[in-house]
Amino acid sequence: MAQEVEQEINREVIDYINNLATITPDFNINSIPGRYEIEKFAHISARIDQEALEIARWCRRGAGNVIIASAKVVSMLKSLNGYKPIETNANIKITANPAIVGTLDGRKVILDMFAKEDYITILYKGASRVDAPAFYAPYVPVSFTRVTHQESGQPAVILLSRYGIVSNPIS
Repeated sequence: MAQEVEQEINREVIDYINNLATITPDFNINSIPGRYEIEKFAHISARIDQEALEIARWCRRGAGNVIIASAKVVSMLKSLNGYKPIETNANIKITANPAIVGTLDGRKVILDMFAKEDYITILYKGASRVDAPAFYAPYVPVSFTRVTHQESGQPAVILLSRYGIVSNPIS
């Protein structure tokens, strides 16, 4: 149950970040120019570089260094020369939670398994709180309460979580 609550919170945080992000109107993943798949994927990589540098120009703190993307886009990124899968000695399986799956030219790549459509979000995450795009503050991480269902009389569990997400007031 805690994992389900965590997945909902992760989904809300990713949706919040995607709503804060600037959308590039002339970029459609299904209409990328190129004759072959690898040409199209290289075009995506070049566009990611352009948008990351545009973030640096806009915020004057650094280039975009985190990528959140749908499963289809991450699959495309994996075929590029600059992609390196995350290295681990453990036997880790990709779950439904957003997970860091690798890096592309030094940028973290986060897989969004529940994306309803294909997308790429590029953001800058710096070393200090000033550089955070948003703040997540849990008031009550997760609390469990055992109750009896009022209609069936069966035992039940209530999960409660209180938290807040707000855009960075400093930036």
